Amino acid sequence: SDNSGSSWTDISGNLQINQFYSLSISETDSDLILAGTHDCGTMRRDSSGWRTVFGCDGGSTIISYDNSSNMFATCNTRVLRSTNGGSSFSYTSNYMSGHDSPLIQHPTSPSTIYADGRGKKINRSVNNGSTWSLFNDDTMGSGDILAAMDICKSSPQTIFYATTTWYYNNGSLIKTTDGGSSWSIVTLPSSLPTYITGIASIEINDSNPNELWIGLGFFESSHKVYHSTNGGSTWTNVSSGLPNFPVNCMLYDPDNECLYAGTDVGLYYKAPGMSSWARYGTGLPY
Repeated sequence: SDNSGSSWTDISGNLQINQFYSLSISETDSDLILAGTHDCGTMRRDSSGWRTVFGCDGGSTIISYDNSSNMFATCNTRVLRSTNGGSSFSYTSNYMSGHDSPLIQHPTSPSTIYADGRGKKINRSVNNGSTWSLFNDDTMGSGDILAAMDICKSSPQTIFYATTTWYYNNGSLIKTTDGGSSWSIVTLPSSLPTYITGIASIEINDSNPNELWIGLGFFESSHKVYHSTNGGSTWTNVSSGLPNFPVNCMLYDPDNECLYAGTDVGLYYKAPGMSSWARYGTGLPY
């Protein structure tokens, strides 16, 4: 305004200030993306561009790998479902602890979806979100939020999940190797300070259910990523080269044995033979 507020001109065009929590890409259409954003809802992109498809706080998203018409998203503490490719969404009956708690699709049974169920609960739907039931033993561990979860593709009976608090402390790592019939608490690395036991990400090698990495969600230098090759019995600190920011997500590429880590300040990678992580992606913002 140049007249003491009597009239205003919008000068916010081209500001890139949306914060994306997650995105999913269709297996059959690379133009089709579903993304959850902070305070700005869930957005859908196709060949014609981006549009908002649901309001409130967006978070985790899924585009089903067997049918792109089936989509899942979160709105504050609710799980949403679309059966028409994102043209419309409806609430499912599942309530979550927070909008950015993970949604996980089973790697070999696409109609099976896992979601935070409040407290230490994980709820499971085996019918694309129509109904939900308790999946885990919610008496185990500490923390009150589902922070991370992963299922091994080659051995889907092996599942790891992590609980934490809103401040990424007082958390637990829990696993099953029999598809949820029994659960056990995994001992975290002994070198990890007790006040930063909050895990933000888990990545299992899809070809080897005993190999996994955990990423920490706290600001503590030299404690970013830990690696295990025996199902969590022992751990190796592989944090060298990472900045002192939370490791929000990880992805292991079995073809080149490279591990990628997404942090608050950019994407990093660690390939065989590298003793430290390095920044990935020329031109990517950070």
